[in-house]
Amino acid sequence: MYCAARSGRRCKWVGFFRFLAVLGILACECSVVYGGSAVVDGGFENADPTAPPDTTDYFTAGMSIDSGAWIVSQGTVGVDTQDSYVYDGNKSVFLDGSAATVFSPGPDSLTQTLTTVPGDIYTLDFFAAADTPNNFMVTFGGAVVTGAPTSIAANGIPAGFAAYSGTAMATSISSDLVFTSTDLSLGTVEIDDVSVTDSSLFAASPEPPTWLSVLIGTAIGLIGMARSRREALSLIRSV
Repeated sequence: MYCAARSGRRCKWVGFFRFLAVLGILACECSVVYGGSAVVDGGFENADPTAPPDTTDYFTAGMSIDSGAWIVSQGTVGVDTQDSYVYDGNKSVFLDGSAATVFSPGPDSLTQTLTTVPGDIYTLDFFAAADTPNNFMVTFGGAVVTGAPTSIAANGIPAGFAAYSGTAMATSISSDLVFTSTDLSLGTVEIDDVSVTDSSLFAASPEPPTWLSVLIGTAIGLIGMARSRREALSLIRSV
């Protein structure tokens, strides 16, 4: 209705700016899709949902610490809620790891099954800390993650949190991501902020936002050219 009441030129500009707005929305949406992790609840914020602040709860083999994304595949895994051991947000998890614990003899493992593309290379990133010497392992689809630590530095929790990473190739449409720790004394390994991204996807082609940025930049350039042309014509007519 607005365009019908105005000149055809203005109607064209209104449609053009609407087109730019749509491109901007698509850029935001594509950034979310391409920048996402294959891991569900990598920060463990959904773990032990009914736990009050400043508490620690334990989960044993076969139990899920959340709605089913993370499963304790062996031993004992604990969830810290808003206490001094948490690295980021309100929750962190720890592999109990101690051979002398009353909960399990260890080792202790936490598992999540990811949807993957066979042949693609995935990058794992996570933060971890430990308060005693330990044996540590991360597997992806049954294979040890390349570059992942075999021990988490015992620099205390939470002061000792450090970033760790590694890579692995998917061999199936689903891959089990498994963290395992066997503590060598009475201590734990704390984990937080886990993410797994498909490195092959990023290497194969630029992100959609890159192409959208080019389109938007071109459109803005055309606007500038059109304005310059109109100004030139106005100057000629005024002479």
